[in-house]
Amino acid sequence: MKCSEVMKHDLPTVRFEDSLQSVALTMLQRSVSFVPVIDSEHRLVGAVTERALVAHVVAAGRPSLDIKAGNVSHELPTVGPDEEHTAAEAKMSALQIPRAAVVDAFGHLLGVVTLTSLAEKVGSQEAGNLLKSLRRADV
Repeated sequence: MKCSEVMKHDLPTVRFEDSLQSVALTMLQRSVSFVPVIDSEHRLVGAVTERALVAHVVAAGRPSLDIKAGNVSHELPTVGPDEEHTAAEAKMSALQIPRAAVVDAFGHLLGVVTLTSLAEKVGSQEAGNLLKSLRRADV
């Protein structure tokens, strides 16, 4: 199955210059644990996770208005929309990350393949194995 058929489409995104307070509000309102960070041309820059919020704001005791999303985002593995879902699984597994961004040839974000979307769409045994390995790694 192609990544375009497995990916989640309707995701919230934040801009590089958005404050972490804005990021946290977006995550809370949309009930998500991460948000992709995009630039002004909708190209993927990275992602901010709940863990990044905890590390850079809560644990560090820093004000969330002073920190920009782009400064704490981490890189996501990427796949093309026409690649097979197994390509996303392989990249996710190799990097021990539970998601991969789907981007076009220009780096524009189209969607995200997640463990959940893999399990729902393809019932992938690899998704289950990856989930088990991620739990062991405590990612």
